[in-house]
Amino acid sequence: MQLDQALLENKNGAFLEFHRWEKPSFTHGFFIDPLDEFIFSEKIDIAKRATGGGILYHGKDLSFALCLPDSHPLCESDTMKLYEKLNQLIGRAILDVHDCKISSEPEKEFSFQDPFCMTKATKFDLTVFDKKVLGCAIRRKGGRSLYHCSIPLQMPVADELTPFLQRGDALVEKILKNTYAIDSDWNQLRERIQEHVTKNG
Repeated sequence: MQLDQALLENKNGAFLEFHRWEKPSFTHGFFIDPLDEFIFSEKIDIAKRATGGGILYHGKDLSFALCLPDSHPLCESDTMKLYEKLNQLIGRAILDVHDCKISSEPEKEFSFQDPFCMTKATKFDLTVFDKKVLGCAIRRKGGRSLYHCSIPLQMPVADELTPFLQRGDALVEKILKNTYAIDSDWNQLRERIQEHVTKNG
């Protein structure tokens, strides 16, 4: 996460960085206080993302950071248009490895009253059977945009989440109810994302 922050603040050019996790982990948006949400343990890692948005669980997902200058062909001056454009791009990469019917959520806004990213779809999120197929956030600074994305590959089980979240069983039930895992190989999906990003800019 510190590397992603550095890409946003200190680097020129475009970068696509894929994340790997040494153990089950949570990341949280820039504006979330981890003391309000987590039960800390040596069994997990918790890190702050440079982007906004909510809480994400990592360990059974593919996650990455895409950092672009405003002059890049993939960039848009309007943040919501950029969000929609990049989500649709990643959606096409998902369809390369997982045959599903992806829809776009047109209405709901993110709320810090419900801060776990995968509990509900918000504006321009991608869904399958009304369940979220990815969690994303964008931050813009100094003529650059940082896009974080997490795509569930396998579903977590309740025992992997409940011991570490202060909101407990009710939140975990909502996460599991509203998350769609694409059951894809990490390397195969990474290659398709990299190809789509490269091809489009």
